Amino acid sequence: MAGVSWGSPLASSESCRSWASAASPRPSVGWGIPASLALPEQVPTTRALVSIGMLGIVCTAFAMLLMFYLVGHAGASRAALITYINPAVATLLGVWLLHERLGAGGITGLALILMGSWLASRGGSKIPASVVREL
Repeated sequence: MAGVSWGSPLASSESCRSWASAASPRPSVGWGIPASLALPEQVPTTRALVSIGMLGIVCTAFAMLLMFYLVGHAGASRAALITYINPAVATLLGVWLLHERLGAGGITGLALILMGSWLASRGGSKIPASVVREL
């Protein structure tokens, strides 16, 4: 929806209604009832609570803002490529930080992910206007 302003009919129609229903408190209430029956025996430490807050703010909210920016500037199809690259980044971080072993299957998978992402980011071939008129 690049180029759609909030005042346009496109932005104020179905897309906004689906966002509003996804952000509604109903799922929280639904999961909150069983969760309240299994409360922890002790209060989490301050460090644990700050960690949870940082995950919510940095890793979720900030990432969503970056994704919206990316969709607005690069388009939805190119922004969706991050879902392909994410496993490759996670694998490489596991090898680098956790000293995990990367076998031949992992290397082949990384190569296929990178090749598929490159092919997807190139865009489709341009169809000449004469062919479009015939269709």
